[in-house]
Amino acid sequence: LHHRREPRRDTNMKKSIILALAFAMIIGPAFGFKEADLNQLSNSEYCVKCDLSGADLGGARLYGHNLSGADLREANLFRAYLGEANLSYADLSGASLDFAALGSANLVGANLNGADLLSAFLYKTDLSKAILIGANLSRAILNEANMNGVDLSSANLRYGDLKTTNLSGSNLSYTDLTRADLSDSNLSYANLQGAVLLNTQLDFTDLTEAKFCNTAMPDGQRIFKDC
Repeated sequence: LHHRREPRRDTNMKKSIILALAFAMIIGPAFGFKEADLNQLSNSEYCVKCDLSGADLGGARLYGHNLSGADLREANLFRAYLGEANLSYADLSGASLDFAALGSANLVGANLNGADLLSAFLYKTDLSKAILIGANLSRAILNEANMNGVDLSSANLRYGDLKTTNLSGSNLSYTDLTRADLSDSNLSYANLQGAVLLNTQLDFTDLTEAKFCNTAMPDGQRIFKDC
């Protein structure tokens, strides 16, 4: 789908960012983000390596923005709209991205350790080589996402939608995938040691050379073949 921007939409988008940043500036000193970087974000779509740590950007419309390498640690991005945004190698550790829209965003190599992505929309998002240790992705929509080589150890993916997702070479050790849908996904060479797959959908899933060690399978049995 091609997105066409109209003047009114651009005006509304800018207003939403300014309103979100106005509150963020009030509490800014407590978090250490740079006010100049917040101003840059509100006035342009380019904020590479900006310091936005701890900023309150809840509900901000940042479609297509370039935030590559930005410091967004502990930032509030609840219900933020980040479709097609460039967040490659950004630090989003501990950030709140509940219900955020990240469809087709670039999150290559991003740090999302401990981030909260409850019910986030990540359709066709590129998360290759990203780090999501201990992240909460419960009920997240990740179908057709590229998660090649991602580290999801100890993450929560309960009830997640991961149909046709590329998880080849990923680290899913001790990840909770209870009732997730992994139909038609690629888990070849994935590390599933200690993972929980109770009632998980694995129809036509590619598990070539995947590692199973103390892995809880959909039927409740545990597999130790690769220990």
